[in-house]
Amino acid sequence: MQNLALHTNINEYSTKEEWQDLIGEFYNNKEITHTNRKYTDAILKLRRNKLPGLSLISLESFAPFDIPCFRQNKETLFAMHFMLCGSMHYSVRQHSSKFENGQNNILIIPEKSLSSLFFNRNTFYSYRSIIFQDDYLEQLMMRYPEALESLFQKYTKGETYCFEHPNLINTREMNTILSQIDHASDLGNMAPLYAEGKILELLCLQIKATDCTQNTPQIRLKAVDIKKIKEVSYLLTKNISSPLTIQRLSRMVGLNEKKLKYGFKQVFHQTIFQFHFNHRMALALKLLCDSDLTILEIGIKCGYEYPSHFSTAFKNKYGVSPLQFRSKQ
Repeated sequence: MQNLALHTNINEYSTKEEWQDLIGEFYNNKEITHTNRKYTDAILKLRRNKLPGLSLISLESFAPFDIPCFRQNKETLFAMHFMLCGSMHYSVRQHSSKFENGQNNILIIPEKSLSSLFFNRNTFYSYRSIIFQDDYLEQLMMRYPEALESLFQKYTKGETYCFEHPNLINTREMNTILSQIDHASDLGNMAPLYAEGKILELLCLQIKATDCTQNTPQIRLKAVDIKKIKEVSYLLTKNISSPLTIQRLSRMVGLNEKKLKYGFKQVFHQTIFQFHFNHRMALALKLLCDSDLTILEIGIKCGYEYPSHFSTAFKNKYGVSPLQFRSKQ
């Protein structure tokens, strides 16, 4: 069957029902390679790149209304999901969970199960999902049984499964690889081979990240410790333009540095640096969308003295520079 494309670029207002239909049709019809809609009040970009045994789905979306999307899965899915921007609720067989901005995981979704995604109004979303076909996954397992056997067993049993709970954090290396995959088409005939290699590299990083999380020391936290750690999160969000050191935060809340570092990760499932970085980038995204500030001014508000440092950090997070992102708006 020939690949299909749904493409419209018109200057009118969108409707919630049309949005649901577009996303639903894209996910339910594997022959649709891309959907591109731009309205006065909203934007939707969906793309499916097909590789041998793999399917890469990318989404960028902004709409003025809440959008619940439902899907009946005809077959068991093994998917790597990377949330680049936005926080998205999803559910499978009445099991609800959430992807926060800058998180990733491996998901197994059983066949004949009803799954749903929920997009919040006035929120910019960007994510990448990589879906493995059954025969490709089996070949991988046969080649690398020690790394993949337990995952493959859960897949063949058709269990609803998250590889790591809580979700893993997108590292700088992961974001760089995702950006490289996005631009793989520049390589012409070599693009599929290059993209496949990068996808397998991402899979290795996810498995490796789980090993690292399991080795993170667990510290016994009292209620007063948790209260102080939450106070640190408040201080971080209120001082984005003037970053606070761990040493200073430790003195401000009266908690030793070791307990603060490990305790913060236990409570928020990310390091202090990752937490602060994600909030800086979220503010940058908001200012790029909602203000007329220059790139330099936005960088300063996000705590970056030099525009080049801000641009590099933003590109590591979202795959494009601040200038490129704003030009797409």
